[in-house]
Formats: sequence, C-alpha cells, structure tokens
Amino acid sequence: MLISGSSDNTLKVWNAETGKEISTITGHTGRIRAIALLGDEWVISGSDDFTIKVWNLETTEEFVTLTGHTRAVRAVAALPDGRVISGSSDNTIKVWNLETQKAEITLTGHQGWVNAVAVLSETEIISGSSDNTLKIWNLETAEELFTLTGHTGGVRTITTLPEKQIISGSSDNTVKVWNLDSKKAIFTFKGHTKGINAVAVTPDNKRMISAASDNTLKVWNLQTGEELFPLKGHTDSVYAVAVLADGRLISGSDDFTLKVWSLDTSEELSPLIGHTNRVNTAIVLPEQQVVSAAWDHTIKVWNLNTRKSIYTLKGHTDRVNSVAALPNKRIISASDDNTLKIWSLETAKELLTIEGDNRCIFAVAVTPDGKVAIACLSDQTLKVWSLETLEEVFTLRGHTDWVSAVTVTPDGKQVISGSFDKTIKVWSLETGEEVATLVGHTGWVKALAVTPDGKRVISGSFDKTIKVWCLETEQELFSLSGHTDWVSSIAITPDGSLVISASDDNTLKVWDLETRQVIADFTGESSLECCAVAADGVKIIVGEASGRVHFLKLES
Repeated sequence: MLISGSSDNTLKVWNAETGKEISTITGHTGRIRAIALLGDEWVISGSDDFTIKVWNLETTEEFVTLTGHTRAVRAVAALPDGRVISGSSDNTIKVWNLETQKAEITLTGHQGWVNAVAVLSETEIISGSSDNTLKIWNLETAEELFTLTGHTGGVRTITTLPEKQIISGSSDNTVKVWNLDSKKAIFTFKGHTKGINAVAVTPDNKRMISAASDNTLKVWNLQTGEELFPLKGHTDSVYAVAVLADGRLISGSDDFTLKVWSLDTSEELSPLIGHTNRVNTAIVLPEQQVVSAAWDHTIKVWNLNTRKSIYTLKGHTDRVNSVAALPNKRIISASDDNTLKIWSLETAKELLTIEGDNRCIFAVAVTPDGKVAIACLSDQTLKVWSLETLEEVFTLRGHTDWVSAVTVTPDGKQVISGSFDKTIKVWSLETGEEVATLVGHTGWVKALAVTPDGKRVISGSFDKTIKVWCLETEQELFSLSGHTDWVSSIAITPDGSLVISASDDNTLKVWDLETRQVIADFTGESSLECCAVAADGVKIIVGEASGRVHFLKLES
C-alpha cells in the first residue's frame, strides 16, 4: 500500500500494484504536512491544524489526537519503542507517549521551523530546520549533541543511511550527504534550480532521488555523487517521493497527482499514455471499445475493460479533430487534412475517403441510422453527406464564423451546431433550413450534446459556462458555472440525469441536472479536451492535451 497526505486535508490509501484508491481518511482541518508509518497497521500524520493524529490503516479510524504544538506540525517520525516524534513551525520538537497522549520531551534550540525529523537509534534523533541547520539530539538526556552547518537555505528534508551517514535537502537547491562521525558533508549534489522538498534512497543504498520545486526529480549515484538522470513530467513542485521494494518510484506534486516511475528505464509508468499530442475526441462503442483521436494524426482503439490500446489507425496527414460511430463496426473521422475517412474496426483498415474541398473539417456527427454525416467546415458552413451514395445532400449556411461543434437529435431529424459566432443553430435535416438560433453565450460554443429524450441541448463555451436549453421553446433553462476556463466537451449519461464536462482548466466535472450541483470531479495534468460516457453511465473516458487517455469510474 501507498499512503499520501494532501493540502485537501485528507490521507489516501492506494493499492501500489493497481494504482487504485483503497480509502480516504478524513479528520484533519488543515493541510497534512507529514506522514510516517508506525508498524504495518498505523499511520501518523502531522497537519497545519497544529495536531498529530494516529490512524488505523485497516479501519481508517482515528486512534488518537496529540495536541500541544502552537503552530503547524511539519514533520513526524516513529521511534522503535512506539513513541512519536514531531517537529513544528513553533521551532520545537516533541516526543509523545501514545498511552498517556502527552509530550514527554520538548526539545528547543532551533531558531526556525522544524521541517524534518529522522530517527538514528532508540536514543538519538536528528532534525532539520529553516534556520539552515541540522541538530542531533540525545533523548535520554533531552540535550542537543551537536549541530551540522553548511546549508545556505532552510533544511526541508532528511533521510538516513547506514554507517552513520544522513542526507539532507535544502531550499538552497542542494542535497548534502553528511558523516556524523566527522560532522562534515561528504557530497553536495547540485543540479536542481529550486529548493529540495524530499529525498529517498533505493533499497540497496546505491541511488538517491531528490524531489524539488523545479517540478523535477533527479536520480543520483550515492557512491560517486553523479547525477544519473532526471524524471520530468510533473507540472508543479514535487513535494514527496518514496521508493517501492521492487524499484518503482512514487512522487507526489502540487499538480495534484501521484506518479509512478521506473528507476530502470527512467520512464513514467502509465498504461494510459498512447497519443503523442492533444487528444481531441473520444467515443465509447457498444462493443466495449473506446476510440480516441488526436493531433498526432492518429486514431486509437482501446479495450474499455483492460484499458489497453488494441491498435492504431493511421492515414490522416493532419490533426484528427473528431470521430463518430457508424453501424457495422465502423467509424468516421474528420481531420484538418480536409477529409472524412471511414474505417472498419474489424479489419483496422480505411474503407474510403470523402474529400472536403480543401477546407479543414473541425467536427463530424452521424444520424442514428448511420446514413447521413454532417461536418463542420472552416468556411463557416456545415456539409451534409449521404453515406450511402457519398454525395453531398446540401450545405447549411447561416453562421458568421467558424462552426466548431455539431450534434444530431436522437430522432435524426435535426442538426444542432455551435460556432465561434457565440450562437447555437438548429437545422432541419429534411429541408436543410434553419429552424432556430439560440443566443446567450458570451464566448464561442465549443461543445454540444442532446439529452436522450431529445428535449434539451447542453452547450459548453469559451465563456466558461454550460447552458441547458429547451429545444421546444428555444429558450435557455439555466446555466451551470464552476469551471475556470473554457468548456471543451460535454457528455450526457444514458439516463439523462448527469452532465459531464471537460475543460481547459484541467478538470472534469459531473453535474446532477436536477440539483444543478457538481457531484464528482477529476483533475488532469493538462487541459482536458474531450469526454465520453459508456452505456453503463458509470465509466467515463477523458482525453488530455498531454496525450493521455484517462479511464474513470463513477462510484456511489
């Protein structure tokens, strides 16, 4: 298991093999700054709420709360005899007896926050402080034994090595290895461009990993002092790092993510990375397959259950902007290369190409019977094609700027389009005439979806809002606000009760249409470009600008 503590005031317990969350532990009222294990059954946490808590990992219940610090608790550790050590922004270190729930010892001497504590033996501990020093303490006499000086910035993290050596990381951007006998630094590791927040050592004590505010981790050779390689992928400061017994590495960041890395290949371990550029669109098929398309010119087909890529469709020569499902295990794709392509999912082959007259095709939708395709072109029009004859049926004209989104009503009688001109238009597929124009957004309309009953259309816009419209009255019913950047994609669960929105603010939100409240959300590492929901209304697929495809599941 892996345990993480966060500024959302919670601890989470994860299965390190599957990457799935096992439980969430709540109770702190401030950011969790530090965690430590007490045996195999208990975890200790220190928080900005001035308290230390001990939790049962199996039941997630709180065992005890220790109070006495007058500022945030920034460091915790467990002694071999079961006592707990804590360091605080009140500049003190306390040793706690869990039976009496009292601090037996208070160590004073640091002139700044105590950011780190580590256990050397049953009777000796070491502390690191924002006063730039490390101090070694004797717990039997409650006295300071000596001070290590050399860092020019606050000491943020400490870990121990065999043979009376310790490692410290500092806000001066360096990591130092100290010999406690000579009381001197053996190595100083330089390479990070911002402060060091955490360090860890591999089980063989041959390599050290540092995590820093420059968004990177670095792997070092502890015997030579050389940097071996960096680990890049986080988009904000890296504050936590741990090494698993099998050699995998786990890091936690202010970008709200935990990453798993291989120390053998220096790669991030994620089976959900496949595209090499922005994932623009995704759909879920009845055959338990997911289709995603990206700006890397490719379309990928995934198994929804195993979350593995089955194959990649190549043939477009420019960005693939949209895909839609067709009958008989086929799909249609739209691209900036001015073409629509129809593919067989059985043979993984391209069946035919429809030329778009040298105009980029931004999006494509298909009628429920699979006989008609409607595409948005870069000349402000929509083209309607018969997929049986491959002939153009008619052109829909009326928007005054690029048409960016298109969808079809469940009865196949109407087309709905959204545009850079900030309007939504409803068209008759029988006559090709404009039926209505919906006005209300103050930014371009990026996403559209129709409820399964065909009565309402949901739109997402550059103005950061989602609007719900009545198709019969042609009126806006209400607006959903909460995203902090434009809404890129909209999906609706099959029962019509939930709306899922993906946004450039890196978040996905699940909205209850009846209460108009967000009931769940997810944060990616970069802007979320598309979303889709499976027939069960539970599995959600999200495409990210980084190239990742996330497989999510609604719970409860």
